[in-house]
Amino acid sequence: HVPLSWDHGIFVDHPLVQSPENNFTQMIGNTSLPGRPCLTQIVAVERSFLKGGHKVSKVLVWLRSGRRHQIRVHLASMGYPIAGDVSYGGSKLSKSLPRMCLHAWKLIMHLANNTRTLTKRSYSSIRFSTVACQSKDPFMDHFGFERTLNETSLDVAAAAAAAV
Repeated sequence: HVPLSWDHGIFVDHPLVQSPENNFTQMIGNTSLPGRPCLTQIVAVERSFLKGGHKVSKVLVWLRSGRRHQIRVHLASMGYPIAGDVSYGGSKLSKSLPRMCLHAWKLIMHLANNTRTLTKRSYSSIRFSTVACQSKDPFMDHFGFERTLNETSLDVAAAAAAAV
């Protein structure tokens, strides 16, 4: 299970860089490969067990920056890879799970609604709106977690993941 200190929320502030060995994966930056700034907020919601006694934790993740594989790399770098994630260390459960246990629960994106054409390249006419979508909590069906994600979680959550 993730530490109890995560119940109050933590910030992970580690830059990400593309792995030199593999174009698909990312890694935490270092002095020779500094990477791009990357900030993730994580809050533990609940702890449970999978069949076979494997510990899992439901965490809410708020991406403060948008990097490829950000959630996956940050959780794995702290020793809690996403259950079923074969690329970043959660593979020990991959045979007992149908897929990686990273599920978007609520997505909020600010989009530009342009009512005029941008042929003049004038951005003063752009109107911003918010698009939001929400799905049911996937962990209720698959992992036996008891609490559902609710509106009080909206301040801190953009996605949900099970970390082992």
